[in-house]
Amino acid sequence: MAKRRHKKTPEATSNKVKLTFWLIYAMMVVTLCAHGQYGYNVAVLPAPTEYMLDFYNQSYTSRYGEISESTLDWLWALTAASFAVGGAIGSISAPTCSEILGRKLSLLLMNVFSISAGLMFGASINADNFELVIMGRVIIGFYCGVAMSIVPLFLSEISPNEYRGIVGAGQKINLAVGIVLAQCIGIFWLNTEDTWNILLALTAVFSILHLVFFPPCPESPRWSIISDRDEKNATYAIRKYIGKSAIQRTVNEIVVEHREVLQEDPVGYIALFKTKEYRLPLLICATVMSSVQFCGLPAIYQYAASVFEMIWPNNPDAVDYGIVGMGLTELVASVLAVFLIDRYGRRPLLLYSQASMVVFNGILTLSLNLS
Repeated sequence: MAKRRHKKTPEATSNKVKLTFWLIYAMMVVTLCAHGQYGYNVAVLPAPTEYMLDFYNQSYTSRYGEISESTLDWLWALTAASFAVGGAIGSISAPTCSEILGRKLSLLLMNVFSISAGLMFGASINADNFELVIMGRVIIGFYCGVAMSIVPLFLSEISPNEYRGIVGAGQKINLAVGIVLAQCIGIFWLNTEDTWNILLALTAVFSILHLVFFPPCPESPRWSIISDRDEKNATYAIRKYIGKSAIQRTVNEIVVEHREVLQEDPVGYIALFKTKEYRLPLLICATVMSSVQFCGLPAIYQYAASVFEMIWPNNPDAVDYGIVGMGLTELVASVLAVFLIDRYGRRPLLLYSQASMVVFNGILTLSLNLS
């Protein structure tokens, strides 16, 4: 018996959500300026390390007297770690900012911190002040902490379910783009004792681009309906980001979801650990995020130059290309993730990638010990 082919009804065809220009535009702008800037600042320090240490030595000695080697090491460690300290403070501040000011306005206002940090980096040599660099690292860390928390929230609220995997992968792609930019500019261009401060200051360019290209993007429709109570703006945003056919359905979903949230009791930090229903999601979240933060990648980027110098002690060009090759490898993997996430699912890819990291980190550790 021949199988009957079911034709798609006009309603089913019209309800199909398409990837809109404004969704792609907003995703590219916010991820490049937030995740790209984060990746840039993660990878920017290794290239000018030697010149920055010389500057720290000279700046400290001219004002405080002779500096010991251990003190110089502590100052450099503080410079690297202050970015994470600022990021932690920014992450804690992000929920309050995004709820009071909205997702869009919060992201725009936070650029003040990035530009301020860029000015501090740029002025550090002329001011003969290494403290400006450390303060700038704290402030740019704060910006990245806020932006890296609000951007995924904003993108999840403007994306239809069908494309959230692609949108999420776009964040990782632009993070890798920021890393490659920092490595290429730092190694092949601004790698002198007179230009390393410009290398660090270029982080402000991301925010300037953000201030230029992001204002035309509408606010999150969810925030507009729930917090701002402006259904007109929400309707406009849904039409731009998702399409006309999804306006009423999306508004209804937001209203129903908000009504269900209001019926539940507010959950504080303590209750989050005590309530049985939240334990598994909390464990999954903590496990996944810990694996990302403790995968060893920041340390590998920080010490890549010294490791490659062990392999090619008399070939600085090979060391430079090896460092850039690391960034390009991450960029290629991020692009591949766009095609793999929705096809194979999140869980299998997470498990395979975690297992691979365990194996390769073990090989790396063994190789360094045997060297």
